[in-house]
Amino acid sequence: MDFLINKKLKIFITLMETGSFSIATSVLYITRTPLSRVISDL
Repeated sequence: MDFLINKKLKIFITLMETGSFSIATSVLYITRTPLSRVISDL
């Protein structure tokens, strides 16, 4: 459970630091759909 929380926080922080979904997906090596889902869950 802690792993999932840490992963979601990392995704959120990366999105805030980059200010862009496109850049965040490149940095995190994920597509936009999972990124959007994580943000929706938060």
